[in-house]
Amino acid sequence: MNYSKNLSSLIKYMEPVIQSKQQLDGLETNWDTLSLLSQLGDAGMNMDKIKNDFTALSAELISYYGSELLEKVVAEMNSKAQVSVDIVIRNLFERTADIGFLATDEAIKEYLLNYPTIYSQGYQENNTKLKKRFIEYAKKYSVYFDIILMNPHGDILSRIDSSNTALKSHDKILHQIISTNEEYIETYKYHDFLPQHDKSLVYSYKVTQKGESSENILGVLCLCFRFEDEMKGVFNNLINPQTKECLTLLDDKGVVIASSDKYHIPLGASLEIILDEPYKIVTFGGRDYLAKSSKTNGYQGFYGLGWHGHIMVPLEHAFSAIEEEDFNITHKLLLAILQHSDLFAKSLKEIPLQAADIQNNLNRAIWNGNVKQNNSINTNKQFSKALLQEIKKTGEPYYKR
Repeated sequence: MNYSKNLSSLIKYMEPVIQSKQQLDGLETNWDTLSLLSQLGDAGMNMDKIKNDFTALSAELISYYGSELLEKVVAEMNSKAQVSVDIVIRNLFERTADIGFLATDEAIKEYLLNYPTIYSQGYQENNTKLKKRFIEYAKKYSVYFDIILMNPHGDILSRIDSSNTALKSHDKILHQIISTNEEYIETYKYHDFLPQHDKSLVYSYKVTQKGESSENILGVLCLCFRFEDEMKGVFNNLINPQTKECLTLLDDKGVVIASSDKYHIPLGASLEIILDEPYKIVTFGGRDYLAKSSKTNGYQGFYGLGWHGHIMVPLEHAFSAIEEEDFNITHKLLLAILQHSDLFAKSLKEIPLQAADIQNNLNRAIWNGNVKQNNSINTNKQFSKALLQEIKKTGEPYYKR
C-alpha cells in the first residue's frame, strides 16, 4: 500500500491502524486465493478488477485512518504546548503588577531615606522589621523565594534569604533598572545577588520618593520568582504519562529553560523551534520524536521574554493513548450522518460509495458465474458453485454477517 511519505513512516506506531490494516490484508489474501481457485475451477468470473479496486480502497481507508489519528495527536500536542506557555505568561503578568505595587510602598521608601547603608544608625533593628514585612508579603503570594532591597550603588540592605551572604551586587541590570523609564525590568539569567542559582527569574524596579521614575532614586527592589515551582505545577496538569511525552519551555533561542522531566530533556539543551509546521519528526539523544512549538498569545499585551512552549513525544508512544470508542451506531445511521454532514471531507463520503460499487460488481460477477455454471457441463461444477458461495461469503460486509 502507498501512503504519503510522513504518514508511511508513522503508521507502524499506530496500533489501531495496524490492526485494521491486518484485517484488510487478510481479506486481500483471501481474494488472491479465491481468485486463483476461481481460475483453476473455471468458476466463470474474472476477479482482477474487483481485487484491484478492493486493494485501492484498502489503501485509501488506511491512509485516511492514519491521517485522522495523526491529526488528533498533533492537535493535542499543539494544545499542550500552547497552554503551557500561555499559562506561564498570564501568571507572570501578575508579577509585573506586584513589583509596581511594592516599589511604591511607603514603608520601603521611608526605610531607604532613613537607612541608605548598612552603617546607618538604627539599621539593624529596622532591617528586622522590614524583613518581616517582606516575609509576610512573600507568604501571602507564595510565588517569591526572595525579596531584595538595594541602594542605588548595589549595596544589599535587606532580603528574605538569610542564608545568602552576598552584601553587594555588581550586576549589569542595576544600570538598566536605574536608567529605564519602563514600569519594571524582567530578567531570566544569572544574577550575582543570587549566586546559588545558575539562572533565576527576577522582576526589578527602582524606588523613588514620590513614585516618579524621573525622580532621585532611593533604591532598587527585586522580586525573585519561584520559576521551577511554577513550571512544575503547569507541566503536571498537562502531561500524559502514557505517551512518555516531555513538555518544555524554550527561550527565544530554543534553549530549554524548564522541562517536565529534566532527565528526559535536560535544561540547557538546544532544540529546534517548530512554529511554521503542524509538527516535525526530530531526533534527540538517539531517539525519534514528534515535536511541536507554540509561541504565546500574550496576556493583556504582555508577551514576556519571547519564550515558547515545546512538546516532544517519542514516536513509539505517540499513539499509545488513542482509544477506539464504540457509540453503538447502526450502519444505516452512520451512513446517513456521513452523507448529510458538512463535517466530513468529500473523499471520506465517497468511501462507502466505492465500497458499495465493489460489492455490486462482486454480486454481478457471482451471479454471472452461477448462470454459467448452470449451463455448463463442467465436471467441476459442484466445486465451482461451492467456490462462488465462498467468494460471496467473503465479500459480504461485516455488518451483514
